[in-house]
Amino acid sequence: MEVTVKADAAKAAVALAQFRLSLQDKSELLKVLGAGQLNSIYRTFDEQGPGWPGLSDASLSWNKKYTTAHMLLQNSGHGRTSIGWEVSGDSVAIGTSLWYMKLQQEGWEGTQNVAGYQYSRAVASRDQFGNVVITNKRGRQQNVHRKMVSGVSFVTVHPFERHITIPARPFLVFRPEDPARMEAATRAFVAERARGAGLEMN
Repeated sequence: MEVTVKADAAKAAVALAQFRLSLQDKSELLKVLGAGQLNSIYRTFDEQGPGWPGLSDASLSWNKKYTTAHMLLQNSGHGRTSIGWEVSGDSVAIGTSLWYMKLQQEGWEGTQNVAGYQYSRAVASRDQFGNVVITNKRGRQQNVHRKMVSGVSFVTVHPFERHITIPARPFLVFRPEDPARMEAATRAFVAERARGAGLEMN
């Protein structure tokens, strides 16, 4: 039995040239890679790492609304939503324009000047009296001595300097599964371009 295979060399050459040209425009692939890496970064936020250190005892004491279960870097959500990607030429850049996110990515240690402030706290029994001017029933002003505050104590905190240590909690990282995902996206991109040029790739 004799098998004859006929190939149209001109048609194949045109298809290969079209395929080669289609690969030169990598913008669509870079967009896919950028979006995929952004999702990977979101996963790092959701999983709090890998390896992010938790809040220190000093931080928990300083801000009473925080607990050991507090989700780091997600208090307002501004940091997470500020991260984006941008295609430029043959590369895609991923990052954020928020200056304080660099401190979280790399860590920071320094001092901060804290302005003085005053706050009130409840006490078991402490009544405070003072002189106030009131308008009596006849419309005349009258100076009276009355109880001003009950069960409250005012605390004054003078200006001070505190030492701050922000441990590095890197979020712009490659996760272990990222290389395989990028390879699969690249293979799919090449196969789609091949089909568009009339070629089949296995």
